[in-house]
Amino acid sequence: MVMVFSIPCADDWRYRHAGLMAISAIGEGCYKQMEAVINEIVSTVLPFLTDSHPRVRYAACNAIGQLSTDFASSFQKKFHAKVGYITYICELVKNVF
Repeated sequence: MVMVFSIPCADDWRYRHAGLMAISAIGEGCYKQMEAVINEIVSTVLPFLTDSHPRVRYAACNAIGQLSTDFASSFQKKFHAKVGYITYICELVKNVF
């Protein structure tokens, strides 16, 4: 999980994108391990919704969506205030194209 938290340090957008896509991919298989640090993971992913690169913003949206699916039983209860601004996210996605 140390690598996950070092994503913000990457200057190259491709590393940020890859890190976020990795988070998206491992949620289901690593549920027990990630559940213990889900607060930190969500806090790490959210700032990337405003990243300067559109592919990184897309990857952040994808990660939030996948986490909300993989952790459906608790995600909404824990993070509704943080990710409840779906209108804002939709505006960001519009800027991708």
